[in-house]
Amino acid sequence: MVDNHSTITRYGLSFPDYVNDLDIELWCYVHDQTPEKGGLGKAEHFKNAVRMLFPEKTKRGQTLYVWHDWAERRMDEWCSQEFQTWWGPAASAKSTDAAMIALVDWYADPVNTTTIICSTTLPMLKRRIFGEMVKFHQIYKATAPGIYMKSKTAIVLDPEKMETELEKAGIFGFAVQQGSREEAKNNIIGQHNKRVRLLIDEAQHPALEVAFDAIANLEKGCDDFKVVAFGNPGSRLDPLGRYSEPAEGWDSINPDMDSWKTKRGKCIFFDGLHSPAMKDPKKFSFLVKQKDFDKAEYDSPDYWQFCRGYVRPEGSSLQIISESFAIKNKMLEKPEWVSDYRMGAGFDPSYSMGGDRRVIVPFQVGMSTWGAQIISFLSPKQIEIEVSKLEEETFARQLAEKAILHCRSLGIKKRYFGMDTTGAQTILADYIDELWEDEGKIYRCEFGGKASDMAASEKNADPACDVYANRVTELWFNMVSFGRSGQIRNLPMEALQQFTIREMLATHQMRMRTNKRQIEPKKIMKERTGGRSPDEADACCVGLDLVRQRMGIHPGMKKQPQRDKQSDAMAIELDIDGDDLYLTDGIPT
Repeated sequence: MVDNHSTITRYGLSFPDYVNDLDIELWCYVHDQTPEKGGLGKAEHFKNAVRMLFPEKTKRGQTLYVWHDWAERRMDEWCSQEFQTWWGPAASAKSTDAAMIALVDWYADPVNTTTIICSTTLPMLKRRIFGEMVKFHQIYKATAPGIYMKSKTAIVLDPEKMETELEKAGIFGFAVQQGSREEAKNNIIGQHNKRVRLLIDEAQHPALEVAFDAIANLEKGCDDFKVVAFGNPGSRLDPLGRYSEPAEGWDSINPDMDSWKTKRGKCIFFDGLHSPAMKDPKKFSFLVKQKDFDKAEYDSPDYWQFCRGYVRPEGSSLQIISESFAIKNKMLEKPEWVSDYRMGAGFDPSYSMGGDRRVIVPFQVGMSTWGAQIISFLSPKQIEIEVSKLEEETFARQLAEKAILHCRSLGIKKRYFGMDTTGAQTILADYIDELWEDEGKIYRCEFGGKASDMAASEKNADPACDVYANRVTELWFNMVSFGRSGQIRNLPMEALQQFTIREMLATHQMRMRTNKRQIEPKKIMKERTGGRSPDEADACCVGLDLVRQRMGIHPGMKKQPQRDKQSDAMAIELDIDGDDLYLTDGIPT
């Protein structure tokens, strides 16, 4: 390989005698020194380098890295796959292993390697994968390539050459929720080199879609490109789920499989039931173990997502909307308009300082290219309260002003703004009506009490009060009816997950024996799902009720209504403060 130097021979190759064993292993990894060439193969050379850099025990007895079967499997897949996703439970060391693997990979060829680390927020980035990477890097900060730059959330080869050809030689962390989606994408796609790696942590989060969007740009012009996306899979339709879709369809896989081919690469499943900590909980105390399963309700959403690390299987007779229902009826697809649309919004205000999130979900209503009136939702907006200003203005006034400001920015008229006014939330509705200088009044939607006299669905003309046990059940089944008619588009992922998680009450759970359909009260849903509240789904339900009542659009409708079914003068202004509130969904106590 070189002249005028003493050499040593390793794996059938000659190296300068000043090169150490670690450098040889890294060189063989980068250049794929296969057994046919006299080497061990890419994966074995990589694992040798890891053992040298991060042994389980140092000579002083310090633990640097605990080796386990899942970690070895991840290293094998890293070395063999260009595009891969990892499914696994909480406490499965996905972030730790990904950080260590990416760091060792960068050490192998830092000049030619750009590594991009994506997570949701900056605190999560630093707390999880990038924080783990810095921890590993600091062990060798005096001798390893790369300088940690805290202010830039980066490890760069040479800070003084950031404006030169070496400016891309580094590891760069990006929080995709900082700034706009377009800004996040532009920051990511600006990174190019001969070797490019993209690691996406918390990949199930909808905000990480922007990282996947950057792939097409990042892989252009590089010689060696890798993507690893990982998280706790919550849905087949979130980013992690979609990029893990089996090449042969979802029906081709089951929880007993440890991997499957995807349309782009491979998904590797780390089942919590087979965690190394099941056999040795003391040694692998950082991994999911039996006691974690003992705390979870069997077959609950949390059991599947955080204990097994697999999307919850469908087929429950108690499920209101399934993911397959949403896919079949194109509820997440983009709309195709034939003419202008009207704007509206549904608001779940959670009128209390210690309550759930306050969420507005805007929507568009108009004629589609295929001849039906459709409702297309926009991104949910969480209304934040500035506690420091509460001394100057009431909680309700601040919430009202922020809600009005957001709707005005989208061109939403007052009369097409609907909100849940169950119980004390009428106070907030009064504030909005008073402060919003626009014609008409807002639409007030009650979640408490009995179902209405309107037709139960597009297939059942019976009054809703004869089919549904209470009003909240009717409101949620409106989504089923509009969805089945193909009239829902762009349903927010957060809302879909809530629709799939909330269930019907079984007959034995009903305090009043009835043949009517009844969804579980919010209180029971929270107890069953670890505190999850269906805020986005409720806001969507408010919007659909407004669409029916004020815009005169119903499931199955093909033509444009001539006029609104209900004028502002007939808007519901009831103030129900009785026992039948949404907190109990009308179930007598």
